[in-house]
Amino acid sequence: MDVYVQSAGREPEHDYCWLTVCKRGNFFRKYPPHISAINGLIQSESCSVLLNRYDEDLVLAVTGLRAKERKDYCGRTVRNSVLWVGSIKDEKSFRYLAAKILLDLKNGRGKTLDTIDKSIDFSENFNINEENLEELKSGELSETEFNEVKSGLLEVQNDEVTHDTLVDSLSKIPFNEDSRDYKIKMILNYFKFGFHFDKNILTGLLQDNHNLNISSAEERKTLLLKRMIAKNTPCHTEELIRDLTVDEVSRLIEKWNVFPCVVVTDKKNPETLKEAGVWRGLSNLVEGEDWEITGKVKSSKKKNNPPSHPVIPGIIIPHMEMDKIKQFEDNLKKILREKSRPVIKEIENIIKHLKDRHDSTNNR
Repeated sequence: MDVYVQSAGREPEHDYCWLTVCKRGNFFRKYPPHISAINGLIQSESCSVLLNRYDEDLVLAVTGLRAKERKDYCGRTVRNSVLWVGSIKDEKSFRYLAAKILLDLKNGRGKTLDTIDKSIDFSENFNINEENLEELKSGELSETEFNEVKSGLLEVQNDEVTHDTLVDSLSKIPFNEDSRDYKIKMILNYFKFGFHFDKNILTGLLQDNHNLNISSAEERKTLLLKRMIAKNTPCHTEELIRDLTVDEVSRLIEKWNVFPCVVVTDKKNPETLKEAGVWRGLSNLVEGEDWEITGKVKSSKKKNNPPSHPVIPGIIIPHMEMDKIKQFEDNLKKILREKSRPVIKEIENIIKHLKDRHDSTNNR
């Protein structure tokens, strides 16, 4: 399970960026997978929720959450975004966490949003690791300077490293005197982001119980195979939560091999949601008071259908020995054993035609 968080520090040099956890347990900058496709479906700067499958990745993203207490150097409230990346086996946990987030957003606050808020905080820690060193390598240092910096930093890489310790280590590197202060400050900013998060708390949200105490309206279950969009209202949000938490959704995924894409955002063109084939989409740009059905859920499982065009024996097999015909007959029956009787009957007629043709040819 991977978790990515976008936030900002208190100081102007600690602007918004995405972080994830590296092997050492501290953080490095990295964009989440599929972030361009995700941003194409939501207004990411506003409170938005997206649940979708991209290839083998199952993604739950929540964006634009206003921090309770954290403000930047201008007194502006910091906004947090979190993105979980799992696999299809996590689908129930992802659906229920999405539902709990939507329920809190509908109510204005709640336990789940409070837990997310508490898991992200300002930090003065430096994150020295191989991943951040690789990013520094593509920066403004010469190859010689980078190798000197890398050697010096790897000697002091631990979670207790301080600003003074790093400055002392970097001061030993023979930078050009005109650029020394600038480069030292630049290097320090590569390893300090101004915030951190607790991955265990955020993944723990997926392991909570799946009881939301929300009754599932029976009439909603008949709509599970419909794709629908509506205006982003509390009423529609509650109906979406019910749709997300019925057990039939798991069976929909298993039987149809389709994961229901869910998008809840502030302002997104309804046509964008329709073109993306979202299962449930809420946007304030959707007109009307009711849900609009935009299509049907279609199975993505491959079917072994019989050919749609007529089979013409004389064209398919112009010359065939009797043992080959028998082998052909056995193979076809094996393939079509589970198919309808009319299809098997048609194949049997074809085989009879081939046998008769073979016999007539030999009697000439």
